[in-house]
Amino acid sequence: MHFRPCCLALFGIALGACAGMAGPPEYLVIEEYSGDPPALVFRGYSCLRVGDGSGAGGGGATGGAGGAGAPSFSISEASVGDATDVVVRGQSGTLAERKNESIILHSGKVDDFTVTLAPSYVLRLRIWGSSMCSVPDLADAASTPSD
Repeated sequence: MHFRPCCLALFGIALGACAGMAGPPEYLVIEEYSGDPPALVFRGYSCLRVGDGSGAGGGGATGGAGGAGAPSFSISEASVGDATDVVVRGQSGTLAERKNESIILHSGKVDDFTVTLAPSYVLRLRIWGSSMCSVPDLADAASTPSD
C-alpha cells in the first residue's frame, strides 16, 4: 500500500486535533464580580484543577471579599470526574448551582450568570474551561459589561 506524504501529514494533524479533545481542560476558571448592578467590580478569580477530585471554597461577608456592606455568601467549587460543580450559598441556603460537564468545558463558551444577594447587591460569576490557570486580563475584566 502506498501513501502520499501530504495525506499522512493531514491524517496526523486530524488525529492530533481529535486526541487533543479527548481529555478535559486542566482547569476551571472562575471570575467574580460583585456590587451594585450598574457598576459591578471585578473581585478576583480562582482556578480549579479538573479531574483530580479537588475542591475549593471562598466567600464574602461584610468587610470581606465582597467589600464593606456586602451580604454574606460563600462559593464552593468541586471537581467530580471530568465535570465540575460550583455552588453559591447565602444565609437562606443554596442560591445557585452550576454543573459543567466535559463537553461544556471544551466548548470555549463562558457560563456567565448573576445571583441577587440583596436588593441592591449582585454577584456575577463567569466560568469556563482552560488549559492553564492564569490571571485574567484586568483590562478585559474592567471593561466587561454588567448585564
